[in-house]
Amino acid sequence: MKNLKRLSLLVSFLVFITSCTKDDVDGVVEIASKTYQLQPTNGNNVSGTARFINNSNGTISVELNLTGTSSSATLPAHIHSNTAAETGPISITLVSTSGETGESVSTFNIKDDGTQITYQQLLNMDGYLAVHADTNNSQVVATVDIGQNELTQNTTSYTLQEADLAGVTGNVTFTERINGEALATFNLSGLPSGGSHPAYIFTGDLANAPGNLLFAFNNIDGTTGIGYSNIDQDENGNPLLYQDLLTLDAYVDVVLSESTTNYHLAQGNIGAN
Repeated sequence: MKNLKRLSLLVSFLVFITSCTKDDVDGVVEIASKTYQLQPTNGNNVSGTARFINNSNGTISVELNLTGTSSSATLPAHIHSNTAAETGPISITLVSTSGETGESVSTFNIKDDGTQITYQQLLNMDGYLAVHADTNNSQVVATVDIGQNELTQNTTSYTLQEADLAGVTGNVTFTERINGEALATFNLSGLPSGGSHPAYIFTGDLANAPGNLLFAFNNIDGTTGIGYSNIDQDENGNPLLYQDLLTLDAYVDVVLSESTTNYHLAQGNIGAN
């Protein structure tokens, strides 16, 4: 009977131990979290999620869960300053993701420069997260704007028509960020392949072109027809936000090159026009 009681107590003790979670053992629990959706870039198929976790001990954890990765790959990841459209320096180096599992977890409360960062500061950061194809950081395969640069559901798209080159079609889409700035996305077809094409916002409308230069976009890739730019101020340094774009008396002009700006590939009125 004594042996039976000892066995019963031992079983009860083992059940208690196995029912304890890691959080129970470490004394660290998850207070809050926010999940961002990573989007593929540069023609890759890598996507997934980045979950930012506020831990009870003052640290932050970033859980990456990727799909579309090669099983033999090791994919470095970083949190950068600025937007993905602008690019910027590395602020926080994360644990590289295994291509086989697509997963990694990084826990920190200090940036690479030695300054501390809190969960709330990370959610307010002017930054983006980028995942690279290999340890040489050669190409970004997936990215997402985070913090104040997070994109909202507010978006407006304008059709661009062919001009001097027949067959060019597509649009430019403006998407509002949490901080009121805008992501401009060009999606065009029929451009000269291999080229890099400037695009601008001019005041006025196409019927009375040319107007005054208001904003210069990042160049558009002629092969993919894709181009990304962040809009926060005009060429004179005045604020130019998403809501401003909706009421502008302006038009968009895509040209052949910096040296051939009088050859127009695609154009379209925007805002009030």
